[in-house]
Amino acid sequence: MSKSKPDPIQPTVPEASLWRTPITWTGENARPSDISHCIPGNAVFTRARIQEYNTGKMHPALLYLHKGKVFEVHFNGLDSRPWTYRRVQRGRKTFYDLFVGNTFPAAIDPIPVELRNRYANELEYVIVQSVLPLESTDTHILFMIRDDGELDELLKAAEKDDEEND
Repeated sequence: MSKSKPDPIQPTVPEASLWRTPITWTGENARPSDISHCIPGNAVFTRARIQEYNTGKMHPALLYLHKGKVFEVHFNGLDSRPWTYRRVQRGRKTFYDLFVGNTFPAAIDPIPVELRNRYANELEYVIVQSVLPLESTDTHILFMIRDDGELDELLKAAEKDDEEND
């Protein structure tokens, strides 16, 4: 059983048709931002991409952020309905559970087993990457979600490999 901490109060998710421009939305009311070189510290939504690792197919996505942490990943799912990966804590580990619904953020209930099985190959691993880098670190948000919801932080792994090779 997973426990989830109460999330910050989420502003209304911008319509999916707007996910192509602007690049970020900032502040409590999620207003479009004209900053186009980085994700500002007060960003609540930012554009991203989800890539199916096994097929290479890319999907536009929208990240819901709070203090620079990704709480949700929204995208038009493989069945054309709204899908949301939602951050949950299980013990000390962070996971992203997948939800399906009729609007964003997607439903309260996790993805049905039959739907997960239908798209098992596509969902085995998905890579999430922001379009812009974070203002605070000048690095993109980049992580992989496994089919069990486990998180692999790709940038930290790459930095560790670089340190070992020096």
